[in-house]
Amino acid sequence: MRKPTAPELAFLAMMGSNAPASPANAQNAQAAACGPVPPVTLQTQGRYVGGRADPSHSQVDEEQDATYRAAMQPVRDYLQCVVQQTNRYLRSQRPADAQAALAMLAQAAQAGSLTQMQSQQGWLSQGQTVSGLALAYLQIRQAPALAPDQKAQVENWLANLAEGLRGFMDANPGRDFTRNNHRYWAGLAATASGIATNRPALVDWGIESARVGLRQVRSDGTLPLEMARGSRTRDYYILAVAPLTKIAELALATNRADLYRELNGALPRLAYTAGASLMGQGPLGALPGQEPLPAGNSLASRMAWLHGYQRQQNDLRLGDVMRRLSRFNATALGGDQTLATGMGLPLGRSSPGR
Repeated sequence: MRKPTAPELAFLAMMGSNAPASPANAQNAQAAACGPVPPVTLQTQGRYVGGRADPSHSQVDEEQDATYRAAMQPVRDYLQCVVQQTNRYLRSQRPADAQAALAMLAQAAQAGSLTQMQSQQGWLSQGQTVSGLALAYLQIRQAPALAPDQKAQVENWLANLAEGLRGFMDANPGRDFTRNNHRYWAGLAATASGIATNRPALVDWGIESARVGLRQVRSDGTLPLEMARGSRTRDYYILAVAPLTKIAELALATNRADLYRELNGALPRLAYTAGASLMGQGPLGALPGQEPLPAGNSLASRMAWLHGYQRQQNDLRLGDVMRRLSRFNATALGGDQTLATGMGLPLGRSSPGR
C-alpha cells in the first residue's frame, strides 16, 4: 500500500483519534437544541401499492404514504437539525458549535433512539438516517473541548445502529433490498460509522456493499434492479448512485479501495448515466413514462453526490449538469457537500497501492 497523501492524513486524523477532550460547553449546546430526539421504536410500512397489483413498486398508496411520512418526519427533522449544526461548525470552526452538535447526538444516544426496528420498512429507512448521522459526527469528531463521555456514547450508538443494519441485510439473503439502493445506503451507514468508531469490519462490509451494486452495472451504465421501478426508475436510479459515490469517496480517502477504477470503471459509467439523464440523454433520458424529476433544491439534494464525484473524476461531460445545480446539499450525505474539504477529503485522484 502506498503512503496516504497529506489531505488523506488530515482526514484520518480527524476521524481516527481518541484523544481526550475537555468538558463540553453545556450552555451553548442547549442553545442549539433540536427538539425531541427520534423514537426508540420505528414501525411503519412502505409507501407503495406493491404486490401483484404493482410489482414495480412505483404506484404510491396515498394513505400508506401519509402514514409513512408522519412516522418519519420527527426522524428527518432531527437529522436535518444535527447536520445543519455540524455544517455550521465546519464553516465557523468554533468549538461551541461542535459541542452543541455533539450534545444533540448524545441526547439521542442516551435515549436509545432508533435501536428497536419493528418492521421491514423501519429497517430500510435506517440506511439514509444512519448515514447522515455518522457523516455528521465525522465532521465534528476531532473538534477541541468535546466531552469524552458524550463521544463514547455517540460512537457506541452509531456502531450499534450500523451493526443492526448489517445484521438485517445479512439475515435476508436473496431479497431485492439486499442488492438494490437499500443495500448501498446500509453500506454507506456502515462505512461512515465504521470509520467514526474505528471498526474496520464495518468499513469492509460497507465497501463490499458498494461492490454488490457495482458488480450489477451494465455496459450502458444501468442498474437492473433500479431499472425495474416503472415510472420512478430514473428517480430511484439517481437515489442509488448517491451512496455508491460517497462510499467510493470514503474508501479512497482512507486508502482502503479505489472503487472508481474497480470492475472496469463501473462507477464512472453509473454516474455518467445518472447525470446524462438530467439532460435527456442516455438510457435513462430516453425512458418513456418517467415521472418528472423535482426542481430547485429538491433536485439539488438528489444530485448532491455529483460534487464529491466530480472532485475525484472531473468528467467534462457532466459540466453542464454541475452548472445547472445551484447547491449540493443532501442531509443523508452529511449536508453541504462543498464543505467536505473541511473534513480533509482529498481534492484530486489518488489510488491505493495494489
